[in-house]
Amino acid sequence: MRYFVLIASDQLASTSLRCFNGCTAARSVLESWAERLCALVCMMLGVDRIQYIRLSRMLRSKLFWWGLVVLLVLTFPTLHMLFAPDEIHLLQVPAASVDFPAHFAFNKKVHNPLRVLVLPGGGIRGIISVHILAYLEKKTQRPISDLFDLIVATSTGSVIAVGLTLPDANGRPRYSAARVEELYIAKAQDFFKVSVWHRLLTLNGLLGPLFVNAHKTAALHSLMGDTLFADLITPTAILAYSVQQSNPVIFTNWREAGYQFYAWTLVDGATSPPGFYSPVRVPTIDYAASDTLIDGAVFANNPAMFAYLAAQQNYPQHKVIMLSLGTGTSTPRFENSGTGRWGLLHWGRRIIDLILVANSEYVTHNLTHLAKKEKDGRLSFYDFDVEIAQGHDNPFDSSPAHIANMQEYAQLMILQNKRVLDELAAQLSVNTIAVKK
Repeated sequence: MRYFVLIASDQLASTSLRCFNGCTAARSVLESWAERLCALVCMMLGVDRIQYIRLSRMLRSKLFWWGLVVLLVLTFPTLHMLFAPDEIHLLQVPAASVDFPAHFAFNKKVHNPLRVLVLPGGGIRGIISVHILAYLEKKTQRPISDLFDLIVATSTGSVIAVGLTLPDANGRPRYSAARVEELYIAKAQDFFKVSVWHRLLTLNGLLGPLFVNAHKTAALHSLMGDTLFADLITPTAILAYSVQQSNPVIFTNWREAGYQFYAWTLVDGATSPPGFYSPVRVPTIDYAASDTLIDGAVFANNPAMFAYLAAQQNYPQHKVIMLSLGTGTSTPRFENSGTGRWGLLHWGRRIIDLILVANSEYVTHNLTHLAKKEKDGRLSFYDFDVEIAQGHDNPFDSSPAHIANMQEYAQLMILQNKRVLDELAAQLSVNTIAVKK
């Protein structure tokens, strides 16, 4: 090891000399410095000067430096395991006792037809969904929590769903959709915040989660506070995947989960896609149990089918009006030849995009077909989405320019579907309470 230290110091000096080859004075100074440094190191390590010179001449080549690079690459995973944060992000919540009601109920004050809102995942592209909801609120002069009897959400949709149904001191919505959009944009930098050191340590997400959970956790907690999931104004379901149980899990605020968890903790777990965030261990409010969650988009990025089943299970005699608000579609294109030779390195994120897009298209196709087959119009299915250009589809880009692009796509969606949106707004606003000025 002593010889390698000597070689490295001598090679550093030689490299510096080549950089200043055109300057005689600098070269003279560096030669003197290199000679004294090598002599000092030899004296400290007890290495014979002649042995050092022979070894230096033998190894002073590109082979040495390539070997050093290979050594660093091989040892990097070990360094990552030593210095990277824990794999499981454990939430700390205020301890409280669980107080279950005498009986559980979905919600007796529902409309017929039952009005259902579906909010899929999509990262920062959730701005598109909440922008459309702000348009509906403006058009109807009523809050989203009054326009819908059931909200079902996955991933970033759960942030919007909870934000729209948080109660204020009077039991009315704390935030309007426009305000949720503003807060969503303001917190976006925290959701996707990552330091240069973390990028280096994980090789930009290759050897560990790309983002740090702590920033997202703090942002969600500040936005939602310690509101129980059961206290949300509207019946709400959040989809996640339990790493602990190796099963999809669906948290509904009208069942036991509503009284066992704070809303922000479930959202934190449901917005943690693997590879981008660490799994989140979510404890109950009394710490009696916990579950380790990742993003529900791994099995249902578009939860519309579950929303329909939940409506049928709780109110089988009701008709259903369902609104599914997409976060923009960007179908991966493979015009170039050679895909038959691609491996994991080439497919990379493309395979994730393919899975998410295929899932959403499959669900949309089935529900559209089902709506046509249902007798007496028992299911009215509205699906709104917009095509996003390649390069604008990054769900983790929180730059102001990218956010502005998402708002422009939302406006485009409104222009393309204005007549249908206005008709839907009229249907949804029947027998609802007007928004307070």
